[in-house]
This record gives sequence, structure tokens and C-alpha cells, in this order.
Amino acid sequence: MNAEDQRKLLDVAQVIGRDMEDRIILWTRGAEDLYGWSREEAVGRVAQELLQTIFPETLESLKTCVSRDGCWKGEITQMTRDGRRLVVASHWILQRDEQGRPLAIFEVNNDLAQKRCYEEELFASRQMLRTILDTIPQRVFWKDRNSVYLGCNKPLAEDCGYTDPAEIIGRTDYETSSAQIAEIYRADDREVMRTGEPKLGYEEPQIRKDGTHAWLRTSKAPLRDHEGRVIGVMGTYEDITEQKLAREELERSKELLARMNKNLEGIVNERTARLRETVEDLERFSYSITHDMRGPLRAIHSFLSLLEERIGRSLSDVDLDYFLRVKEAASRMDQLIQDSLNYNKTLRQEFPLHPVEVSGLLRGLVESYPNLQAPEALIQIEPKEKFVLGNEAGLIQCFSNLLGNAVKFVPRGTRPHVRVWTEERDASLRVWIEDNGIGIPEAEQERIFEMFERLHNAEEYPGTGIGLTIARKAVQRMGGQLGLISHPGQGSRFWVELKAAKAGRKQDSDKSAQDTAKR
Repeated sequence: MNAEDQRKLLDVAQVIGRDMEDRIILWTRGAEDLYGWSREEAVGRVAQELLQTIFPETLESLKTCVSRDGCWKGEITQMTRDGRRLVVASHWILQRDEQGRPLAIFEVNNDLAQKRCYEEELFASRQMLRTILDTIPQRVFWKDRNSVYLGCNKPLAEDCGYTDPAEIIGRTDYETSSAQIAEIYRADDREVMRTGEPKLGYEEPQIRKDGTHAWLRTSKAPLRDHEGRVIGVMGTYEDITEQKLAREELERSKELLARMNKNLEGIVNERTARLRETVEDLERFSYSITHDMRGPLRAIHSFLSLLEERIGRSLSDVDLDYFLRVKEAASRMDQLIQDSLNYNKTLRQEFPLHPVEVSGLLRGLVESYPNLQAPEALIQIEPKEKFVLGNEAGLIQCFSNLLGNAVKFVPRGTRPHVRVWTEERDASLRVWIEDNGIGIPEAEQERIFEMFERLHNAEEYPGTGIGLTIARKAVQRMGGQLGLISHPGQGSRFWVELKAAKAGRKQDSDKSAQDTAKR
């Protein structure tokens, strides 16, 4: 230490120098801070007057000891400048000249109250740290370079079979674990100390004191001294046995579930294939039956017409009525078969989707059916240039049935009046068809969409009861919905809602829409 460093150290320390006449000759900054007197105020004054020493009452005995022994150590009670009582630990040293005669006395003082406060704070900090270490679930330890325990917390000591953490100090893992496990721990310690890098969050085995096996999640880091040199290792671990067992059980359950799903998928695929084959056979059978039944019915209808020409005038009124009833029944049967074929076609045919302009399609329908034109009916079509993503054939099937019902189910003597308009709803377009018909009770509004369901006498309102079934199925195949709002005697408002579209060519239909139609 050079002279400048010595001067700085001496200046910080609480050092007082006095000559043999008790006058102050040295007063450091440390003394200024301790007593409250500046250096200029203290130097040259009599020490006893300035420091107001209370204990001991006389300093003669201290001077005698210093003169005899060259030094003295003890406690002195003094008063500071602001009247505060101060107890200091004082170390007096005698300085002599070359002939050995006393020249001065230097004293180094330390505030015991401050020192005790530091000691109390240090003790409290150590107690707090110990409490934290002993109450956290993690096990904490630190070892020297030979993997000898320097300390640990209470949970770790209990894991090793001890009640007091002090009992584990000086021991090694060979004394707290099996040799095989201890060697694993030692290898980890050596790796951390060799690399100087922490090893975090890895799993390692443990054998508990009752002989059962466990798993730990461990983290270790190098323990360094004040100069940064590795002097050991410190670390923590926690018992993850339950989590590891639960994770392994979960993996086994996942594997079992995957195997079961695979088996179930095979069974479902097999049964689906058989069901699809059965449905296709039934559809072919149904189509064949209904199609082949039309031949005999057409023959019956033709022969009845010929028979009516030959003997119709000779029949009595009763016989003619019977004859006409048979002919009408044959016609209804033929229409029923035709509608069944249309429904089967709706189920089987593909429905590629493309933008369709609604108003143009509706006007074309009106022009194609005389019963939809004036003077038979008044149909008002309001939408202009509104496009939906649909299928032209499917929309014709749907709207022809809805418009046909709208002009058919009206009170006798009433001219059908139908209004058609559109409503934009987010990404879809809803087409409304409002009539002035007889209306439908709310309790019956879902039943009318079921096959062959009729609410009225066939002679009064002829039909097969399958038109609305075909209409709803066609709309569903296009990814839309069909519903109604109606009250008896107040007419009905049917609506068809489909995805809105922009004008475009048929070949520009998007693939997702086609997939929707196939479903």
C-alpha cells in the first residue's frame, strides 16, 4: 500500500491523535462524521473538553497503561456535539521518539451501537434466509470442490434422513445415497465446476430413505469466491415423481386411445362402406320400381281414355263418376311417381355451385308456367341484379314449387297475389316469397316439409305432398336454408337463404362451394 492509499484509508477511519498534554493533533473525516466536530474546530483543543468523556471519569489510568504497555483496548462512553451519548470500542496506541520518549497517543474508535445494529441486521437477514430456505418446497444445497456438503436447507436434510441441516455438513452423497446414485450426482458436480456454466432443469433419479425410487428436477450452478474463481457447486431440486408418473400414464393412455381410435376408424369405415352400398342398392331399387311403375300406369291411363271415347256416352251418371274417379286416381298415381323420381334425382345428382342472378331466374320461371301469369295470378318480382351462390337446376326446382304453392293455396274466388323481394344478411342473401293464401298453423309448419304430408283435401287442393320436401332438400344441397312465417287466414312468407355471390361465369365457382353441395 503506497502513501496515498494509506492517507485515504487513514482519512476514512475514525482516528484521533493527541499529544502528551492531551491536545488534539489529528482529527480524521471519520472522526468528524462520528462526533460532529470539523477538523478545523477539533485540532488544537484539549481532547477532554471537546469529547466530554463520561466513562471512565478520568483518563489518567488509560495514559498509565498506554505509557507502560504501549497500547490499550476497551470501551469509552462519550458525548457527541449534538448531545448524543456514544459508546465506542477504542484502541489506543503510543508513539515514541527515537530516544523512546512518548510523543503522542493515537486512538481508533468504532461506534458500538452502529456495529451492533449491523450485527443485528446481519443476524436478521440470516434468520430470514434460513426461514425461507427451510419453508420452500425446493431442496437447496451447496458443496465444495470435492462435493462435500457445506450446507443445505431442512427439507433436503430430511430427505437424507437427518433432522438438522447441520448434520449433513461435511458429508458426501456417498453417505446420503446409494453409490450408484452418488456417482451420478458427483458427475454432474464435476461437469458444472469444469465448464463454469449452470445446468438447469434436468431430470435425475433418487432413492428415498424408505428405499422407494423417485425422480428429481435438478438445477446446478458454479459456486464462486469474491474473485470469481469456482470453489464449489450450489443447486436446487424438487420431487417430480408424481408428475412424471402422471405424464407416463398420460402417454400410455394416448397410445391406447390412438389404437382404439384406429380400430374404431376401421370398424366405422367398414360399416360405412356396407351402409353406402346398401343405400345405393335401395336407391337403385327405388328408382327402378318407381320408374317401371309409370309404364303400366300410362297404359292404364291410355286405355281408360280410349274406353271413355267408346262407351263414355252410354254410361249412367253413377258409372261415369266411378270411371272418372279411376282415371283421376291413375293420373294422381302417375304424378306421385313422377315427384318421387324428382326427389330421388335431387338426392343423387351433383350440385355444382356458381353465381346465379335471382330476378332473371324467377322471371324466366313465371314466363314458363301459364298458371303464374296474368290474368291467372299477379306475381311482383322486386329484386334487381342480386346473385347467390347456387345451382340453376336446383333453384328452378325450389322456386317452381314455392311459386306453384303460392298461387294454388288461396281461398276460392281469390286471385293469387305474390310478392318476391330480397334481404341482404351479412354474407348471405335471403329471398322472400309472400302470398295472400290460406296460411299455415304454426304447429304444422315443420310437418309440411315431410314427404307425402298434406294438410288439405286432395280434391280441394290437388298435389302429392312432396313439393316442399324437394324444395328444402335442394336448398340444403346448395348449403342454404328454407323456412317460413305464416298464420292461418293471413297468407305465408317463405324464405330461401343462400350465400351471396358476385356476378361471374359458371366455371368460376369456387371449390369450397362445390364441396358444400356434395355434402
